[in-house]
Amino acid sequence: MTRTLITNDDGIDAPGLHALAKAARDAGLDVMVAAPMRQSSGTSASIVAAEEDGRIAIEQPALPGLDGVPAFAVRGGPGLVALIAAHGAFGDPAELVLSGVNHGANVGRAILHSGTVGAALTGGLNGAWGVAISLDVGMNPTEFHWDAAAAAPLDILPFVLERPRG
Repeated sequence: MTRTLITNDDGIDAPGLHALAKAARDAGLDVMVAAPMRQSSGTSASIVAAEEDGRIAIEQPALPGLDGVPAFAVRGGPGLVALIAAHGAFGDPAELVLSGVNHGANVGRAILHSGTVGAALTGGLNGAWGVAISLDVGMNPTEFHWDAAAAAPLDILPFVLERPRG
């Protein structure tokens, strides 16, 4: 079973994160969730964190519908989450980083890439496979298809897992 980190840049309470974690768990992946405590869009691969007593501030919330899935809310961006996960902060390092489902595009005019992409890249730089998933809903969305967006990367996983990590 592939050890999988589910993260994002929209924060631990984001519906896209929960949909992706559920889809990955239901697909048989060994899932752990670690994401920023708060919205961290546009952070790229930043590794800045808030500390408490000289340690990165981390909480362990219970996520609805994800009983038995370890979850960590980190006072830092998704790049930092992927970095410390690669070094055992949440147990065995992940072999696969699934980052998303991001609310909005992952690239644009203002930034080279989002924190969602930053987490996938950081995972790749630290020995995992990395995939970033986005749901570009436009400027005034009226509905979100989180479950469809969460299922999409699982369809390409056999292809991804046949490639070298990184």
